[in-house]
Amino acid sequence: MTEARLQMQLSCLWHLDLCIDDVTLQQPTIQIDTASLPPRKTSPNTENAPMKRIQLPIGIAIHQLAIHDLSLIIDKHKNDLGYLSNGSFSE
Repeated sequence: MTEARLQMQLSCLWHLDLCIDDVTLQQPTIQIDTASLPPRKTSPNTENAPMKRIQLPIGIAIHQLAIHDLSLIIDKHKNDLGYLSNGSFSE
């Protein structure tokens, strides 16, 4: 990763919230080798079960998330993503 940026509002912590204004990542690389992962444990009732809701002790709000030039490598198969954002982005 060539650059990472994080902007937060620390005043939100008084209300037990984590307010993140901006998370920007430049050229992150994620590499996954599935052969090195532990074997999957299967249980008969969880295959089609709905996803459970995650409850955290504090609230988290991310206003802007931007990822530039992501490189995702899964078992020697490389996928590149030029730009991903959750909304409008201005520099």
